Amino acid sequence: MPEPAERARDAPRVPAPVPVSPLSPARPIAIRPRPARPRRCAVIMTLHAGDDPALWRVAVDSVLAQRVAAARVEIQSVVEEESTGNGALMTFLKGHTADAVLIPEPEEEMLVRANVGTLWFEIEVRGKPVHVLSAPAGTNAIEKSFPVIQALRDLEAEMNVENVPAAYAGLNHPLNLNIGIFAAGDWPSTVPAQAEIHGRMSYFPGTAFAEVAARIEATVAEAAAGDDWLREYPPEVSFYGFRSDGHTVSAEQPVLQTLADCHQRLTGEPPAEYISTCTTDLRAFHHFGRARGTCYGPVSESIHGVDERVRIDSVMQTAKAYALFLSEWCGLSE
Repeated sequence: MPEPAERARDAPRVPAPVPVSPLSPARPIAIRPRPARPRRCAVIMTLHAGDDPALWRVAVDSVLAQRVAAARVEIQSVVEEESTGNGALMTFLKGHTADAVLIPEPEEEMLVRANVGTLWFEIEVRGKPVHVLSAPAGTNAIEKSFPVIQALRDLEAEMNVENVPAAYAGLNHPLNLNIGIFAAGDWPSTVPAQAEIHGRMSYFPGTAFAEVAARIEATVAEAAAGDDWLREYPPEVSFYGFRSDGHTVSAEQPVLQTLADCHQRLTGEPPAEYISTCTTDLRAFHHFGRARGTCYGPVSESIHGVDERVRIDSVMQTAKAYALFLSEWCGLSE
């Protein structure tokens, strides 16, 4: 299948006095012809594994079927964004960049203006294994993990009230620690020799990964200092996977203003803003490229649950907004 840019060059120029989107024949959407604006040279639409590219190609085709987009439109389908976001980063490193980026992450048809920073860590706690017949002679690594986890909870509480950015001032508990994996023990009749704690910690935009990592290390060391065993055999802290700083985007950014206008033309209401307490691969474009943009996607339910799903009518609504955005941002050629 040809790339979107090739489709733009090869698409027939269909005359249409009043262009109408094929997304919803029952409710025509006027596509206003706009001249090309060289500074707005391209749009990237980033999809993740599991998304249906066909739905978002509808948005591109709805513009190309009527007039030819006057700038390059590129659809990227990347490996993932949950573990590192390196799929989107790799496309950038391969030279794929633009002035605007839209990610159809299911964000309830809201405009994402901020993402927190995120890191993953592992803590190894050692114990002394013995047979249960003499359990007091050993040291249970699981039980020695309890004060470490509690200390991390205390750190989480501190970080939620320190240097809170204006965007997050109205949110309750925007930073979250999650102990996502706990692995320990071999079987019920031996005192466990080792425990592994794997966790995720978030932090505010404007704070650097190195600062948060150092605080986690200091917190674990302080917890160990209060326990005779842990003081002699201190837990080992390491960081892997996610290490992504947060960011905030102004609502005055042209990308957000244009998309907000498209949403309002479709719904009659301005879109709500979403100040995210998680992260998306929008960060790759913000931190490393010139592209500015947002996540704007359909209404969802039970995200990361066993019955995760999005509303089909909202998917189509989002595609309509993307089609309008492409015509407004890129301009249309006769």
